[in-house]
Formats: sequence, C-alpha cells, structure tokens
Amino acid sequence: AAAPLLHLPARQGWTAMAITVSVKWGKKKFDDVKVDPAGSSDAFRATLEGLTGVPAAKQKLLCKKGWPGILKAGAPLSATSLSEGAVVTLVGTASKLAAASEKVVFVEDLPRSALASAGAALPPGLANGHNNICYMNATLQCIRAVPELCQAAREAAAGDLPPGAAAGVASALGHLFEEMAHKTEHDDVFPAGFLAAVRAAHPVFAEVAPNGIPRQQDSDEFQNALLGDLATALVKPPAAGPAPLAPPLRGSGRSANVVDSLLGLELDTTMTCDEAPDAEPPVRRTDTQLKLVCNIQGGGGSSTKVNFLSEGLRLAMEGSTEKRSEVLGRDALWTRKSRISRLPPYLCVQFMRFYWQAHTDAAPGAPAGSKFKIKRSVAFPANGLDMFDFCAPDLQKALTAARDKHAREEESRRAARDAAGASADGPAAKRAKEAELPSSSSSSSAAAAAAAASSADADDESALEAAVSASAEGSSSGTSSSSSSSPAAPEEGVALPSPYAMPAEFEGIYELFAVVSHAGPDAESGHYTGWVRQGKPGSGSDDWGNFDEETVSSC
Repeated sequence: AAAPLLHLPARQGWTAMAITVSVKWGKKKFDDVKVDPAGSSDAFRATLEGLTGVPAAKQKLLCKKGWPGILKAGAPLSATSLSEGAVVTLVGTASKLAAASEKVVFVEDLPRSALASAGAALPPGLANGHNNICYMNATLQCIRAVPELCQAAREAAAGDLPPGAAAGVASALGHLFEEMAHKTEHDDVFPAGFLAAVRAAHPVFAEVAPNGIPRQQDSDEFQNALLGDLATALVKPPAAGPAPLAPPLRGSGRSANVVDSLLGLELDTTMTCDEAPDAEPPVRRTDTQLKLVCNIQGGGGSSTKVNFLSEGLRLAMEGSTEKRSEVLGRDALWTRKSRISRLPPYLCVQFMRFYWQAHTDAAPGAPAGSKFKIKRSVAFPANGLDMFDFCAPDLQKALTAARDKHAREEESRRAARDAAGASADGPAAKRAKEAELPSSSSSSSAAAAAAAASSADADDESALEAAVSASAEGSSSGTSSSSSSSPAAPEEGVALPSPYAMPAEFEGIYELFAVVSHAGPDAESGHYTGWVRQGKPGSGSDDWGNFDEETVSSC
C-alpha cells in the first residue's frame, strides 16, 4: 500500500565523468562547481579564479576527504580522493572582482518552462480525468524522482525501440516525462497516451465496475507491471549515468537493463529442515527482486507487534514454512533465512498493508474473499535505513571497510576539534569569531584555521601551515590513520560490484526520498497520493512535495 523509495546519501554516491563539489571561501559558498576528477588541479584553480577573483597562484586548497594538507600546484586530481559532493576550502584574497559570466535574470521573470528546467518550481500534477487512476499518478511522481530512470525513458522515447507492448509503455512514459519536464505545479498533465499504452499491455488496468466506473487498482501491482516493461525495453544506460550497466541479476533471465541496475536486489536464501537438521541437507537458492517487503503484524491477539521498518523486513526475510523432506518422506517444517548479496542505488520497500481473507460463508455468486488493510503505524528510522544486518557475509565485509573508514574519519575530526578547542583563545580563533565562522565546528581543524585566515598575511599563512600540520598529526595519532589519499579497500577477495550496484564508500545506509501512501479502509476504495523530497538526490533537503492528482503543494 505504501512503497517508499530510498537512495544513497550524496556522500556515498557514484561518480560519472565530471563531478560537482562545493567550495567554501570565507563567508561565501559556491555549490555545484564542476570538476574533472581526471584533470589537473591547475584547471580547477582556473575555475575558482573565475568564480572568486583569487589568482590561481595565490590559492590554498584544502579538502579533508580529498587530500592531506594543502593541494600542490599542478598535482593531478586523479591522485586524490576527491569525490562527488566533497567540500573544498579556498584560502586567498581576490585581486579583482570576478566578472559576471552571464546576464542576471530574476526568478520572477522566468517563463514556466525555464522554472521547471531550473528546478525553481515544483513539478506539475497529473490529472485523473475521471479514470480512477490515483494509484498510477502517485506512483509515476515517485518513479520520476529517480533521475537516471526518468532520463533513460526520455532518451528511449526519442530513439528507436523494438516493437512490442513493453516498448510501447516505455515510449509513452518517456513522452510523458518529457512533457512534465517543461511544466510546473501551476499546470497539470493528463497521461492519456501512457494510460492507453498501459491498458493495452495490461488489460487488468482497464477493468470497470458494474456501475461503469474504472476499478480502483493497487499501486504496488501497477509498479510491478511498469518496472517489468521498463526492464524489458530500457537496455541502454542514460547518457548522464554510470556506464556500463550493472551485470544482469542472477537467475532473472533478463539481460542487463536500467531497471535492474538501479533497483535490482539479489538475496541468498537458505532453508534448513527443523525436524531433520543433520540428515536433510540445506536448500540454497538465489532470489532476485526489485523490492523488499515489510510485513506488518500487531493486531488484536497478535504476539508479534511490528513498530519499526527493520522489524517488518526481518519478518519477511526470516520465517518458517512447510516443505517436503525427502529424508522424512513427508512435509516437514523448514526455517527460511534470506540475506542480501547485492544492494542497488535505489531501494524500494513495500509496506504489506493489504491482505486477502477468504469468506467462509460466501453466498453463491458472491466474492470468495476480500482485501483488507492493516492500519498499524510503522516508523521509518530518522537517521536512515541501515541494511548492514540484512546483508550476506561477503557484502558485509565490503560495507565494513567503508564503515570503518568513516569511523576513523569521525575520530580524526573529533581529535581535531579537541585540538582546536585547546587554542580557542588564540589569534586565529578571535579572527574566526569576528568573521562569524566557528573555529571548532568545521569539518577539520585545518579548514577552521583556513577560514579564520581568509585575510591572510605572512603570519596568517604560517598559522595555516601549522594548523594543517597539526591536523595531519592528529589524524595519525590514533590507532590508524585516515589522512591517506587512497580510499580504504575491502578485505582481499571481496569484489565490489559495479558503480550502479554499490559505490566504494557506501556504508549500507539509505535515506527516504519518495513515498506512495494510501488513505482509506481497504484496497477496493480510498485514495493514493505521492510524496517526493525536493532537490537533488542526496542533497539532504527537508522540503517535500505532496502530489495529490492535479494538486501539488509543498510540505
């Protein structure tokens, strides 16, 4: 009934040919600065000179996670650990004002198409047109929030697709997303072409009730059908995404495609016979799927009460079932345990709120049963969904390397803050207070000293060098060093999947960015709406958009 979509935080994202970083210079901050990670630091300095007016030769660049100390002139960026979303601190004084690179245009003067392209307005709503398609509209708004999937559909619609119903759905979706890209919340779009393609490919969504009104459908069933079509049709990676695609899911029978690369999971499942654990060999298999299920329990008389998402996931991945035992020659009780061996960049979770209950006393011709809804509240973790405990041992080893590296970096930052606090009454700290820049809460003591010395003279430069040296010493004074420019690698023999499957710094934590919700007593009625976090994926924005058919609002 509710299908949250989750993605990797920006710090753990993957890198394409060009990356974007943020640059801090005194009180100013420049976001989305393009950098070629394979280029030279001189080109990066030239870009910063154009932004700030600080001559390239006078620039001092620091990045706690990118390189130790101050970046040397002419150094290749490929030898650093500079990654997407990194924060670079620039120290230096502008010799001249940076010239405006383009004419200033106010947001109020932009046409709606430009507002939509710039992301300065909420996306458009999707009209219902008396077709009872709220389940479709809410799901599409969330699917559209996956930029790689949206772009792949738009590119496929503009190119050549093989004939077939799946290709028709993919092409219609691409045209719909293209139309939505040029409109804002002040407009609405009726998905007539897409609706026709879906009903042609899947007649169940064209069913009507006896009164002639189209039947209410399940958003999860619609999403399953849509993703199946897109997996068949979208076999080329989007131009702006990582390439090549991730390897095909084991046992899926499909070739590599965009959907499996972005959402595909592999689970290693082991079943052991409880009644003959020593005689009956365990049964092992690999399951592939595009979502996880959160089982919800806790009604009257229930001994198991699910209050948190992780509890529902564990119920779905572990349990008991009856299965034939060849050793015993009869059905026996088996214990099932699944663990994830491949995690995707985007994780979809279905909250299993609808269930089927048979009518024991149904009259002839009456429905044999009904779908009911579990209304129990289930909480999503505020700090992100940590999947580590649900992963297979080999995947846990790879995640442990990144988690240990992050823990070392956090320890180094704490040590640097403690060291900076010991000299809080020094000249650099006073200059930081005057400039309203906290000297002990920045990402490192080196960056704090750099901010305090933005009007540097010879003494300031000496203080900066000393601060950088102190930071480097503090980083290496613990049990292990995190000042090395090369990222931590997993244990020997643990192969990292492709960039789509798991970035090198991924720790196994997902943040919530889209939800399809259902309001109503049961599956046969009610209303679906979509909720999508605004801003770039991983930006940490707390601004959400609520998509209720044609009505779009901020929340």
